[in-house]
Amino acid sequence: MIRKGTSTPIHQQILDYIRKGIADGQFSPGSRLPTEDEWCEQLKVSRYPLRQAMATLERDGLVERIRGKGTFVKAVLPSQSDQEVKKIIALILPDVNNEYVNEILKGFIDAASEENFAVLTGISSVDTSEQHTISRAIKAGARGIVLFPASFELDETILELEKKDLYLSFIDCNPGFEHVDFISSDNISGGFIAARHLYTQGFRHAAFLGNTIKASSVQDRLQGFIRGLNQYHMNFINPLVQDRPWPLPAESLGEIDFSTTSFFRDLDAYLAHTPLGLFCENDATALAVMNDLTDKGVKLGSEIGMIGFDNTSAARYASLPLTTVAQNGLLIGATAAKTAISRIISGSRQSIRHMLPTQIIIRSSCGENMTAARSNR
Repeated sequence: MIRKGTSTPIHQQILDYIRKGIADGQFSPGSRLPTEDEWCEQLKVSRYPLRQAMATLERDGLVERIRGKGTFVKAVLPSQSDQEVKKIIALILPDVNNEYVNEILKGFIDAASEENFAVLTGISSVDTSEQHTISRAIKAGARGIVLFPASFELDETILELEKKDLYLSFIDCNPGFEHVDFISSDNISGGFIAARHLYTQGFRHAAFLGNTIKASSVQDRLQGFIRGLNQYHMNFINPLVQDRPWPLPAESLGEIDFSTTSFFRDLDAYLAHTPLGLFCENDATALAVMNDLTDKGVKLGSEIGMIGFDNTSAARYASLPLTTVAQNGLLIGATAAKTAISRIISGSRQSIRHMLPTQIIIRSSCGENMTAARSNR
């Protein structure tokens, strides 16, 4: 029934259980639901997640709370047998060439299978546009589309999904549509904890490197990183090297070149600020920069400390293991599937934002040994 210690939050499990009961006719329209005490005893849960679930059911118009009388089923959902032929949902991914995306895929399929939904997987990089991938999924019977965008400028035809009464949500890259669900890691928090870790390791100068700065997730990581630098009174080297004042006006941030090409072009200017902490948009960028810096004779761990983002296996097993900010791809995929299926079944139009936590994984490229190493120089 309710399983503790899983990736699915307790309140979501309660929500799914009651929705299923309504859909199956266990709780018929007009019937009175158990009291809070009865639910807590029956499901072995506390009041807080139960109240979260009830609030969502009421917001979606499925139940009605009447003071002094109780909570009553207000709407009926289609039975599972009626829905069986339509239990198809599509997950559109940019590719499957990295571990983070594969974790999202696995989490999504596992969660969908628990609800007896089949998953159509499309790879948008195979087509000339995401529109074609989505169109194929719709023709195959998908009742909803969960999209991890490959491009920064989405085709306008994606918005036509709403006119066809099909569910649409986004993973990782936020298109800025307030009426569309969005599930992602808390990239702002991830950037902030990277800055905080650099500070605790004794760094007072830091820089950010990224080649895909147009991506909303990367922009959020940069935003959180800058917040951390400001809070800990650290010097942000990118604008200083490019003859910009620091602190930098927010409207001028887009004028800064954060690319690795720019970094190596001005490497001597960056090295003038060692010990320097480098926070990269992802692990792949960090590892490539580490290799090039090693070839140039730069001492990683004493002159430069490195932090990536993603916690890939390559980061774990690099010759100098990489400190990184970890995302929970499995949880993101599972949350995206649960959210989509819940909304498809209920028909709710209330948009949802899920920002899932990140954590710092400390390794040799920027770890506890670095402060001691510098203090002994």
